[in-house]
Amino acid sequence: MIITPLSVGAFQTNCYIVQDDNSTFLIDAPAPGEVIINKLKQNKLIPDLLILTHGHFDHVLGIKELKKEFPNIKIAISAHDSKYLLDGGDRITRDIAFFNEDLFYNKMVSYLPVAKADIILKEGDVIKGLTVIETPGHTPGSICLLSDSERVLFSGDTLFQSSIGRTDFYNSNYSDMVKSLEKLKSLDDDIIVLPGHGPSTKIGFEKKNNPYL
Repeated sequence: MIITPLSVGAFQTNCYIVQDDNSTFLIDAPAPGEVIINKLKQNKLIPDLLILTHGHFDHVLGIKELKKEFPNIKIAISAHDSKYLLDGGDRITRDIAFFNEDLFYNKMVSYLPVAKADIILKEGDVIKGLTVIETPGHTPGSICLLSDSERVLFSGDTLFQSSIGRTDFYNSNYSDMVKSLEKLKSLDDDIIVLPGHGPSTKIGFEKKNNPYL
């Protein structure tokens, strides 16, 4: 498995281009999608799947451009957070407004609407060799994706280096986040964590240094 990280957009959201033996797929789709598309073209890669760790706008607004460039790409997300993609962008627009980001608002809204989910993910599902771990808290449908063979966890906005995802949004839940973090604490120390924002880390480091764990 070859993993190429890209930090994209105003919120420096991480997108991961993942190459396995037979295909290329993406983890999260921040805007502008053009950044992701250019990297894919540079390496002559055609993704067949986009897996979303959750539905917040800074992780999904690149979908419109990606679908235009790669019309056969499938979108996978949890049932709870698929609602972000199904309501014509109303929830996404609400999230953008929550940040009161007037400077970016018109640009970000221009990426709407995004696309409907093709695949609904749940706890224990395996997709592209990644096991789905439901980790609600930051959003009701947040997920992490674990490759035990590669010793890698894509943690979305659940776990960051020395921090965790925010739980002060209208649909966040701190109690759920605490339970989700307990799940992640059970993972082996050598698991590399690839988060939705910021640098990579390891589960062992977070157990010792993250005040939330």
